[in-house]
Amino acid sequence: MGAALMLAMTACMAWADPAEYCVNSDSDLVSALSIAQTTPLTVKLHQGTYHLNQTSWNAKLTPSAFGKFERGSSLLGGYTNAACTTRNIGVGNTIVTDTTQTPPKGDARARVRACRQ
Repeated sequence: MGAALMLAMTACMAWADPAEYCVNSDSDLVSALSIAQTTPLTVKLHQGTYHLNQTSWNAKLTPSAFGKFERGSSLLGGYTNAACTTRNIGVGNTIVTDTTQTPPKGDARARVRACRQ
């Protein structure tokens, strides 16, 4: 009986939703992306512009490393209040950028700009 209970508890923990992190500033984004590298995390971005400059996703800071997400993590934008409980999804209301980098030719950001013109 003890082993069955332990197995059932383990199965329930495996299906738990990831923790949530509400981001309202660049420093919040640095913390959230750091946690999300090793722990499943739902990163919720308040509407605005966020910079990857001080994160592990910045190629100039960590040229031999890559930013990554732990399996089960997600990055969601468009939140309209500081607690990230309400959301309005619209083009351009949440932007994540790296101002230390120039996108290489063919980069997705360059293609998005071309589509908007």
